[in-house]
Amino acid sequence: MPNNPFKNLPVDEIGEAKPIKAGHVQKIYDSLKIIYDTYSLTGEVFGQSFGEAKRTIAAKDYRIQKIMTVFGKEIDNQEEESMDDRKVIQVLPTELGEQDVAVILTEVVKTQRLMPNLEGLTYEEASERLRETLSDVTLPSSPVRAPELVDLSLSKAKQKLLEK
Repeated sequence: MPNNPFKNLPVDEIGEAKPIKAGHVQKIYDSLKIIYDTYSLTGEVFGQSFGEAKRTIAAKDYRIQKIMTVFGKEIDNQEEESMDDRKVIQVLPTELGEQDVAVILTEVVKTQRLMPNLEGLTYEEASERLRETLSDVTLPSSPVRAPELVDLSLSKAKQKLLEK
């Protein structure tokens, strides 16, 4: 932007009070409009694929200067087609009042199941599967046994539980 209003905002010296001039109000308005436009842009492209967002950003006369993923990996090649399917998280101006922006994208992550499937296994089978998976982690060798509470009244069941 040739006349960046942020660089020309009126600044008073400490302790010096000057009246606000009409030109000052216009510069403040222009600066607030730029902030509004950049937040509107990030809201408009949030969740879009990067391929779509690139077209929207260019149509609004912004230039993508930097691309980074949510994990902090910087992307050097903006034209890499593998990036086009990633979702846009945020668009930030590199400097308010200028047309260069930085884009934050989602990251492709390989997910894997870290917990073994224990469905349909007995306690002993599940314990063995966990020992095989975790190997050096100590697991209790036998399950904690609960007292038999079938056909007991509530007060007798409570008394039996308190005995343990």
